[in-house]
Amino acid sequence: REVHEQALVACDAIHHERRILLKQEVGRMVLFFTDQPSLLAPNIQMVFSALALAQCEVVWYFQHVGIASSKSTRGRTVDIDATDPTIGFILDGMGKLCCLVRKYIAAIKGYALSYLSSCAGRIRFLLGTPGMVALDLDATLKGLFQQVLHCLENIPKPQGENVPAITCDLTDLRKHWLSILMIVTSSRSSINIRHLEKATMSTGKEGLVSEGNAAYSWSRCVDELESQLSKHGSLKKLYFYHQHLTTVFRNTMFGPEGRPQHCCAWLGAACSFPECASAIIPEE
Repeated sequence: REVHEQALVACDAIHHERRILLKQEVGRMVLFFTDQPSLLAPNIQMVFSALALAQCEVVWYFQHVGIASSKSTRGRTVDIDATDPTIGFILDGMGKLCCLVRKYIAAIKGYALSYLSSCAGRIRFLLGTPGMVALDLDATLKGLFQQVLHCLENIPKPQGENVPAITCDLTDLRKHWLSILMIVTSSRSSINIRHLEKATMSTGKEGLVSEGNAAYSWSRCVDELESQLSKHGSLKKLYFYHQHLTTVFRNTMFGPEGRPQHCCAWLGAACSFPECASAIIPEE
């Protein structure tokens, strides 16, 4: 109960600080990548992380505006300020980041393809190092590593203008890598994840596990780029908090620190609301 009460007291200040930080950092990212678009592709993972955190904080804000805690003996409410001006800025920044990603989606995909092509050589080299040979992998692990290599080595090479036309499904690559991780993180396996990393770290480069994890992440920037953007950049969940949306919207538009230009960001978020509406509820 003490922890619960403490969380109620501290949560608003903690999340308010996060929103202020996000307002600043997302704004800086928009300015930076607008000025230096060539750096967007190498840093796309960071952009998705920023979008995911911003999405999480915005949803948290609406989840907790004036909600009483049922477990609190004092009926304490989490007193969230409905006039918090950071929300409009975060929505605006998220919208602009998503626009930048969509604008340079071909460059991001091309960078990911190039990374994966070079990754194949590095993983093949690591599998042939003395440390890996000494591990004496069983047939299952050897087969999975060969399948990962096969997937990587058969990825189309990006060449100039043809990047948008390249289509490849890297689901198998991710499936094989996850199978490897499931084996080496199992207590039943004689080869664990630390063995793989230690056996290949002596090369002075990234270890095998790090390379595989990076390949997994970058593969998603080839065939799941749009779905990642939709997942991390969407605010359709806000539909379920529409009782608070009007108040917050009016304040972020016309309040003391409001910005009418944030209107487009709100419209962008609202475009996805119909996806959440229920056909069996007349008013929706």
